Amino acid sequence: MHWRCNLTFADNINSEADARQATLHNFEAAVHWSTSEQESYFSLPNSANLPCSALAARLVQAFPEVCARGYGSDPAYVEWYREMLRLTAPDTVPVAYADYPINGRHGAWVTAGDKHDWQRDIPVPPAPRGRG
Repeated sequence: MHWRCNLTFADNINSEADARQATLHNFEAAVHWSTSEQESYFSLPNSANLPCSALAARLVQAFPEVCARGYGSDPAYVEWYREMLRLTAPDTVPVAYADYPINGRHGAWVTAGDKHDWQRDIPVPPAPRGRG
């Protein structure tokens, strides 16, 4: 089993779909990664051991179109992200979609990774600014 991660901009998220599934309007307009890429992130050579800030800089350089469309201020998303980090600390990740049913309460995302607290509910992100 492999975990997947997609990086994209807010307007590429299908807000008409069930928020738990986080579907993309255009799959090709996102950057994709899987844990099957053990030696790199997002096909960037020698990126597996980079600090977060260095990896972020490499992503901006490698995928300028996706990153440019993601720039801007969105205070509601920043607050949601801060709370998501608090709820997933120290060793879980949010699950936005899966190949199996996600059973969060009231449409929430769930967490995975912590053997002691397998599924904590994570509220879904707010609608992108201007689409709420």
